[in-house]
Amino acid sequence: MNPQYINLDWNLINQKLKDITDFSGGFTNSSKGILTLDSGKVMFVKKANDPQVITWTRKEIEIYKILNTHDFFFTPQLISYSPDYSIFATDCLSADDDWDWSNNWSEQRLDSTFRTIDALAAIQLSDTEKNIFISDKIRDFINGWQILFDNPTKLNLILQKMAKDPVGRNLEININEELDFSHQFKFVNSTLVHNDIRSDNCPYSASRNASMLVDWPWAIIGDPRIDMNSLLTHVHLSGFDVTQKYADRLNVSALQWLAGYWLSTSTDDQDSPEKLELRNLQFQSGIKALELARYIS
Repeated sequence: MNPQYINLDWNLINQKLKDITDFSGGFTNSSKGILTLDSGKVMFVKKANDPQVITWTRKEIEIYKILNTHDFFFTPQLISYSPDYSIFATDCLSADDDWDWSNNWSEQRLDSTFRTIDALAAIQLSDTEKNIFISDKIRDFINGWQILFDNPTKLNLILQKMAKDPVGRNLEININEELDFSHQFKFVNSTLVHNDIRSDNCPYSASRNASMLVDWPWAIIGDPRIDMNSLLTHVHLSGFDVTQKYADRLNVSALQWLAGYWLSTSTDDQDSPEKLELRNLQFQSGIKALELARYIS
């Protein structure tokens, strides 16, 4: 087995943080960039910028340790991390080394991603390791359709946005029917899942015909139908049609549940400009999931 992580002396990284390049933020209050040591070693660095995000980076660090220990070859190897768990470094999956982070999908890339998902699900975790994979972010007790039913303001906001959307205006929502149907979906939390597989979390190498997974804060012992249909929704949203070859992987109940989750979440933080891109993505994802659910039902 591989060591839990490379365990490079953190001081070697810490003294070079000021020289990091391509530092950029994502949907959370964290910074990301590429760092090169004097030895020529290139690595990816992620830095949490507030206490809440440090909680997530701590979880990511522990997950990388577990995955590296279990010889899960479809994620970067952890190199080192700061004593306060606010910053960590992993191997770098760069475009120069044939890793594609774009939102362009193909049958080869999607099939490769399925193999990575299967390898993740096959990991046999100890009871202690399972304790790391606990989250309340995507669970059966969170029902987006119930949230919209209970909050007419949120529901009306969604209906207004749908009326202006090219796809959404063709989808009818009967909130009572949506709520009844969503309550029929029963979670089966049996499998280790990533829970946030998108192109920017799942680079692909055509020369290796391999897909990697990064960004692990949402990982849980969860329902593989939710993980799979979340992925297929994002792939379909990118413009790659999943309704033909991959129709057997689509699940109408999981898609309908996801639609409610994304649509309700898209109504949060309406006065927060820094959340606008995320909320728009969630809205479009909800619409696309609902469209796919209607298509296969």
